[in-house]
Amino acid sequence: MDKPVTILIQISDASGGAEALSLDNWLTTHPAITADPGIATVQASGLSDDMSGLEIAALAISAVSLSASLFQAVFSMLAWQNTRPVVSRITLTSSLGGEAQLEASDDDDLEARARAASADLLGPQED
Repeated sequence: MDKPVTILIQISDASGGAEALSLDNWLTTHPAITADPGIATVQASGLSDDMSGLEIAALAISAVSLSASLFQAVFSMLAWQNTRPVVSRITLTSSLGGEAQLEASDDDDLEARARAASADLLGPQED
């Protein structure tokens, strides 16, 4: 069996932790995440190494359902951002070497943004 891909989730949170707590709660209770057997949430709370944000969690995503589960997780985080009065930047770092930034955007197409971020998380593609 292939080893799961880990996605570290970091949020820039100027609210003293309220936004990080909200996103953490979303990830542990939202049906799009909890109903997907390919996603497991692992707590990783604390300041990031560079002190730029809070590491709130890591998602372990099954290699078997990687593309679909990764898209679903990213889409869910973008949906969470749309519920917030102030949008905090979310940085996602993949164990495959990819990284994606989820930030405020005028682009309402969450699916397209989730697809682009998911592709970035899969890491550098060989030509």
